[in-house]
Amino acid sequence: MQSINKVDNVNPITFLSQRGFMSSKTVSNTLWLLSDRAVRLLAGLVSLAIIARTLQPEAFGLASFVLAIVTLFSSLSTLGVSEILVRDIVRRPAYSPILIRTAFIIAAFGSALLTSALLISLYFFINHGASPHAAAIVSTIVLFRSAQVFRAAFDANVDAKSYIKYELPAYITSAIFKVSAILVIPTADMFLIVTTAEAGALSAALFFAYRKSTTFKPSNSSLRYSRLLLARAWPSLLSAISVTIYMKVDQVMIGYFLEPDLIAFYTVAARTTEFLIAAPLLILTSTYPLLIRCSNISEEELDKSYVLVGRILNSAALIICIMAFLLSDRIIELLYGGGYEDATVVFSVYVWSLLLVVSGTLGARWMIIKRLYRVNLLFTASGAAVNVALNLVLIPSFGVLGAAVATIVSYAIVVFALDILHSGTRHLLKLKILTFVPIQGLAVS
Repeated sequence: MQSINKVDNVNPITFLSQRGFMSSKTVSNTLWLLSDRAVRLLAGLVSLAIIARTLQPEAFGLASFVLAIVTLFSSLSTLGVSEILVRDIVRRPAYSPILIRTAFIIAAFGSALLTSALLISLYFFINHGASPHAAAIVSTIVLFRSAQVFRAAFDANVDAKSYIKYELPAYITSAIFKVSAILVIPTADMFLIVTTAEAGALSAALFFAYRKSTTFKPSNSSLRYSRLLLARAWPSLLSAISVTIYMKVDQVMIGYFLEPDLIAFYTVAARTTEFLIAAPLLILTSTYPLLIRCSNISEEELDKSYVLVGRILNSAALIICIMAFLLSDRIIELLYGGGYEDATVVFSVYVWSLLLVVSGTLGARWMIIKRLYRVNLLFTASGAAVNVALNLVLIPSFGVLGAAVATIVSYAIVVFALDILHSGTRHLLKLKILTFVPIQGLAVS
């Protein structure tokens, strides 16, 4: 408690500078991440707006429904090892090549199993309008996603530049190709096919970036570390399942209960919010390795860095939420046209989840640093169960607006309410509350 009380007497800029948060490497990495995200935001918003306008709500909603199912599987393709991998690389940098290669083999094997399961699942949704060929092609996204483990090497070394210079051109090229293909063949199947091609291009670019940074030898791996990684990662994997349920099960349930055009309205609101949340989460990604280093120094260092970083992130998130809420009708009209005006109300509600996502993601990082894997799993699983239950009640009665409310309520339960129930996270709850206190001490030396 004493360390928490000292936070308000600390100059945030001075404190972060002394711990390396304002080092040239960290600032450069953050600028690269923000620049990459800015370009992706622009290209992603433009391509999404054109595609949504071209397909119209029914076809766009159908494709979004199938992609939501794919996301439920693809988000599990790394088997929960990525964040633990970053921590292990930071603590044992000399073993980085072996750690990365071992994690990739695990992820590739898991992705192959998940792809088979996805194909079976999609078979039951072919009657909803997607062709068997498109369903088979889109399932390969799960395989491509296993390449995301290579990003851990760059995240641990705060070196975003080394992969962004390959990924960003691939993303821009893919976006142009995707839009061009939809303009020529405006169908849901074509949208699924070009989305798969985009995932493949980005994975290839990331793999190429890793090969350029090190000598890639798939056979050089550690069986002992693979067992240890799987033993540590299963709580993170189950937690990832719960997080994915948060993010996508609402769209699947909307598709089950409601019409495809209503899925389109909800998808537009959710995707636009995802674009807005990118900048705060990228700052967190860039500072995560430094939070780990602070934890190696002392508990007090971790507390101070957590609160100060949290205040910066929450301040940025709050500004974004307020602006998006006030301009929600103009944002939807400008991006997607009059055919999506029903998405305005949903967006004005859903966008407030941004604040909770930022706080919850930072809290999850704290639990990983403290090795509270099972607690993190229990919390996210509980929140996901609440989310599903609320959606079952609210979607049939209130439609897509009910799904948005269910998302926010379930987020709030995970981020704040559950911390009270476990002795290991009550301290975290105090830190979270302090992150919502306005930044003080800016003039203190």
